[in-house]
Amino acid sequence: AVARKFRPKSKASGNWINPRGKRGQRPRYIDVYLKIQEFNRELETLVVDHRDRAASELADVSRQLAANRILASREFSYCLFPPDKLRRLTETIQRGDP
Repeated sequence: AVARKFRPKSKASGNWINPRGKRGQRPRYIDVYLKIQEFNRELETLVVDHRDRAASELADVSRQLAANRILASREFSYCLFPPDKLRRLTETIQRGDP
C-alpha cells in the first residue's frame, strides 16, 4: 500500500513523485517497508507446515464440536443413542444419582 503511493515517473528517469508532487529519490521508509515484506516472505516458508497443521486441527475440532452439539441435544431421538449409554443413563436416573 505504501509503495503504491510513490511511483517512478518513468522507468528511464528514475525520479520518484510523492503524493505532494515533489520529485526526487524514493523515500527511505519505502525501502524499509519493502525489506519488511521480503523478510515476511522468507519467514512464511518456515511456518507453512505449522500453519497447515493448525488449520487441519482446527477443522477437526470444528467437526467434533458440531457432532457433540448434535449428540448432546435433547431433541436427538433416544433411539439413535448407543444402547449402553441409554442403559447407564436409565440406571443413573433410577438410583437418583445426579
